[in-house]
Amino acid sequence: MDKVTVTMKMKKNLHKELKEFCEEKGLMIGAYMERAVAEKLEKDELADDMADYGEFKNDKNKIVVDFDTAKKKLGL
Repeated sequence: MDKVTVTMKMKKNLHKELKEFCEEKGLMIGAYMERAVAEKLEKDELADDMADYGEFKNDKNKIVVDFDTAKKKLGL
């Protein structure tokens, strides 16, 4: 798996807390941060999807047909 190096700035007290937590749990800071970013991205993508769904659900101008009806109309 290809990896890149990422540099970031963090508040000193947050870094201390992160370092202590990782040491207590026997974790590497980089691996912990990678997992945290992946989880946050997944959560934010789900939130975006839910917002899109909410907008679609509330759209009074939409036309909804079941899949089989759409196939027939398209001649598939």
